[in-house]
Amino acid sequence: MVRKSRDWIVLVKRLTTQLLQHLSETVDACENFCLNHAVYFQNLSEPPNGDRSLPAIQITFGELELLKKRLESLAERCSEFAQDVS
Repeated sequence: MVRKSRDWIVLVKRLTTQLLQHLSETVDACENFCLNHAVYFQNLSEPPNGDRSLPAIQITFGELELLKKRLESLAERCSEFAQDVS
């Protein structure tokens, strides 16, 4: 039973590491956009339907950062649990 739990945690850790790598790349790209390129979109006239894409992008960026922190925490807990079980 302990071995099965450890194997499961190792699998979850592997998956979280892969997800974290891709999410980190996405967050880095969003940060780069917000810091270096978003300014070019701020002065565009507002579309007739009131759609404000740049604020929506910034909100999504914040949500991605929060998800990244949660995933980092999960990966750390998996590592700790795997060590405890070993």
